[in-house]
Amino acid sequence: MPWGSIIGNWFRKDEGPRLDGDKVVLEVELRCPRGWKLDNLAKSEKGSFCWLQFKPADAPATDNPVVNGTLALPATPVEPAIVACMVPLETSAKARYLRIFVGRRTDITVNLPLPPKLGPESKEWCQWDSQLFLPQESKPVPPGYAVRYRVQGKSEYQKAHPPASVAMEAARAQALAAVPAGAPLLQWLPFFEDERGRPYTGSPGARPEVEAVKAYPAQLGPLLRSRDKNVVRQAVYAVAALPAIPATLIDALAAAGRRTIELIKEARAGALPNDPDLVAASRAYTYFFYWNQAMDHASAAKRRLVLEEIEREARSSPAAESDLHRLAIESRKALDSLNSSASG
Repeated sequence: MPWGSIIGNWFRKDEGPRLDGDKVVLEVELRCPRGWKLDNLAKSEKGSFCWLQFKPADAPATDNPVVNGTLALPATPVEPAIVACMVPLETSAKARYLRIFVGRRTDITVNLPLPPKLGPESKEWCQWDSQLFLPQESKPVPPGYAVRYRVQGKSEYQKAHPPASVAMEAARAQALAAVPAGAPLLQWLPFFEDERGRPYTGSPGARPEVEAVKAYPAQLGPLLRSRDKNVVRQAVYAVAALPAIPATLIDALAAAGRRTIELIKEARAGALPNDPDLVAASRAYTYFFYWNQAMDHASAAKRRLVLEEIEREARSSPAAESDLHRLAIESRKALDSLNSSASG
């Protein structure tokens, strides 16, 4: 073999194993002990994750590089709970150690004995196994867990698991097309949120729901005063999308700001010892952020009155509850800005 070919093969990048010519992903399911439940941290956006590491013990990333995966928590409470992970196999390394974090309660390292050559049989789930876990430093293997794994072609996996955002956008487009012309704003409000109840910030382009609000802004007044908390939240997001706030909406919008106080209290009520309710705290901050943005060019006096109430409630939040603490800071900044403008 020519020396050039030998050197080329030597330095060729390891792009991982192939299965029927396709790149490969690793699927792992972690079966949790009876009685295991998600804590508040696990439910938060950054509280649960997994990665594939190439050494069994913890080490800096330079010594123990990782490949990040995706993790799915059980959608509903079930016994036993199953946590699903997927990680792409980007190298042909023999040693593969999967690290799984689920909130504060679960930190698991799994030794995955994949065969050196993958075949059709590798696409079948192995039997549940409780002997593949490795202890971390000062952390014995917790009892009651079991794991199983398999590999899939990347294309096959992607076909079976399309991104949730793609399905959501398709459902959204279909639902938008079904709204009749001249429909009341109540029918347009759900389109101001995504599938997780957060303000919709999808792909740029025509926003028929925004155009509907611009055409009939007066209809937002009763919606901002609704007894339905979901309607009020969506109405606030709708007002925030307007380039200017009609004077007729200012009183209703100001009153809707007090919903922030209720959300702060809900976040505190959901907190557990050393485990704040981060999801509820994020919900409170997001609502406040969009309400405050909508009120930015409204009546300073009415905005100040509600901001003072919000700031009083939020400032007693411990720093550990990051979004509530951030809410207190932002409400204080907004008040300082109003006071500065008034004295300037």
